[in-house]
Amino acid sequence: MTLFTDKNFEDFWKLYDKKIGKVNTQKEWKKLKPLEIERVFQHVPFYLKTREKQYRKDPERYLKHKVFMDEIETEVKRMDAMKIHEKTKQVEKEEPLWNPSEDEDWKKGMKQLAKKWSMNELRNIKQEIK
Repeated sequence: MTLFTDKNFEDFWKLYDKKIGKVNTQKEWKKLKPLEIERVFQHVPFYLKTREKQYRKDPERYLKHKVFMDEIETEVKRMDAMKIHEKTKQVEKEEPLWNPSEDEDWKKGMKQLAKKWSMNELRNIKQEIK
């Protein structure tokens, strides 16, 4: 059983591709139950696709916090949200959603605000002079 687990650990280590804390990761690996090991191998490929290497948990924490038990649906939703966010950024670069210099209501509101502000400033100055 130990050889099987050790071989699986080496497979996990190669697959995860973030080589930090191998000894501690191996200790966490040995605590896993066979069903958890199976779940790790199902989850890791998807986890790697949805996170850049720099944002992945270290392998020890991935195992310790049982990230592999997180729902894959959540990961799918996260990927969809990231795609929507990227698409929105792309559209905004091409065509801004709102341009204040072309918005007449905004200009009018800003003029009224400036006028009100300057009237308040004049009142304050007059009170200071008295």
